[in-house]
Amino acid sequence: MDSQALLNDLTEALISGWAVTPTGTGFLITTDWTWPNGHAIEIYVRNVSEGDSLFLVTDGGELFNNFFLEGLDFTSETATIHTVKQMAQSHGTELVEYQIAKGANDSNLGLSIREMLEAVKEISFYLWQRMGENTLKH
Repeated sequence: MDSQALLNDLTEALISGWAVTPTGTGFLITTDWTWPNGHAIEIYVRNVSEGDSLFLVTDGGELFNNFFLEGLDFTSETATIHTVKQMAQSHGTELVEYQIAKGANDSNLGLSIREMLEAVKEISFYLWQRMGENTLKH
């Protein structure tokens, strides 16, 4: 196998389990990456301009919703929220009203989706660890 064949195989393997569903205002991307609870990570892409050139990429608030459903609300923990904001920024995303969000255009939409996925995965592991610490305290 040469390097190009490996690259093609790797590209296919990385997204073969994904689904892209058109919505009225953009796309719902269901990945085969999972939250620590095993549910698929979904990424929401919403068109925010007249044409198809500007998008808002978000986790739809699922990061915090997943932990709230587990009985944990980190929204009042100032230090935790500060760390989440820093982690989001390290991936070029922002924490906005308890959603991870990023603006994109048609030329960097794929990269923005990847950055969103990396941000929510890293932050979810951090919060999962915090959840364990909170559980142990009770």
